[in-house]
Amino acid sequence: MPFKKNQPFRTPGWLPGGDLQTMVPGLFRKVARKSFESYEIPTPDGDVLELDFYSLENSTEFVILCHGLEGDSRRPYMLGMTEAMLAAGKQVVAWNYRGCGSKLNQKPIFYHSGATYDLETVVKWVQDRGASHIFLIGFSLGGNLVMKYLGEKEGAAQQHIFAAAAISVPTDLDAGCTHLDRALAWPYRSRFLKTLRAKVLAKAAIFPGAFAVEKLPAMKKIRDFDNWFTAPLHGFADAADYYRQNSSCYFIPAIKRPVLLLQALNDPFLAPACYPINLCKNHAFVTLELSDEGGHVGFPVAGCHRNWPETRVPDFFRVCE
Repeated sequence: MPFKKNQPFRTPGWLPGGDLQTMVPGLFRKVARKSFESYEIPTPDGDVLELDFYSLENSTEFVILCHGLEGDSRRPYMLGMTEAMLAAGKQVVAWNYRGCGSKLNQKPIFYHSGATYDLETVVKWVQDRGASHIFLIGFSLGGNLVMKYLGEKEGAAQQHIFAAAAISVPTDLDAGCTHLDRALAWPYRSRFLKTLRAKVLAKAAIFPGAFAVEKLPAMKKIRDFDNWFTAPLHGFADAADYYRQNSSCYFIPAIKRPVLLLQALNDPFLAPACYPINLCKNHAFVTLELSDEGGHVGFPVAGCHRNWPETRVPDFFRVCE
């Protein structure tokens, strides 16, 4: 499938630039919630994952939605895509990573960009509900998770996965982290670190000695968090080792399911290395589409209540079917 660079949508004139196209949809967009059921599903290591299930009668097609860093199942981009997928006749499972739901998870570990074992648990849960076709959609960190999962050794849980989409993905985690840690990205970084710091303190109260809380006052960068918490908690030597083992750019060549990768060139979160043009140019399964505008998980469309992925992804899945 080809690499494409085009601008098939028009952003609102009052939202110029990647920062506004990122922040305004994320902070101010309102999406009405559909009726859903809440579930807690067990993980093999004795933890639980919280998910929202949007069911449709007479449908055996399921979409699994994966949110971004410090997101959750009820962010506007998750609700907007849920609405689009339900309109396309697919049931939707929007899941929360460990500690991102209504309560802290039950183990010392959190979630991370390559925790595909938890995505596999959700895929198996969907399979057990009689899914004939499973579609995966990931945003930012969730997009990295989806592509890593599809590029890993294929197992029985992947048999019913039909196609996937990944949006605004830091495919090179090291480069993406360096980009997010630069001075100009302070508004985004500080927002992430605030909630991550609060989670560390809450978990440390439950698991004394498991967290280096004395380092929190010095934590100024995302790389600090990954060096001091993500890496040691999840078995990696350091942040660099964590990025090296979990960046989806290293798994793209092995993907054997149709995948649509949507990236905006004005994304304030993505470094140049996060646009895997060479890897996708002649890829048999991965379609990379770059737009000049859109920001990070924003993609607002002038005169339309849906953002661009909510139109493009259903069309891509329809062609795959």
